[in-house]
Amino acid sequence: MTTLANTTPAALNRAHAWMRDAGALNADAVEATSYRDTVLLSGDAMLALHLAYAVALAEAEIRAADNRRSWDHRDRAHLQHLIDTAGYEPTDWERQQCP
Repeated sequence: MTTLANTTPAALNRAHAWMRDAGALNADAVEATSYRDTVLLSGDAMLALHLAYAVALAEAEIRAADNRRSWDHRDRAHLQHLIDTAGYEPTDWERQQCP
């Protein structure tokens, strides 16, 4: 619940889009903030967990994509998580960020 309550608007919007694309219940009916609030009020712990996971991934994606900063262990861990869980194939640039 803390993750969902304290996320950035950009991450919430990205996570909401992913939930909508995945066909999550009622995700296509409302905008991102209303969807988060609806999930929190629904009492559906599994749906809240899925949304919190999507938000955490979105926050990490946005952080890693910020070219104003150098990658650190968190960005490399996020990339490794995507490789391990989703079979993600890193780009050449991403590979260069992971010595």
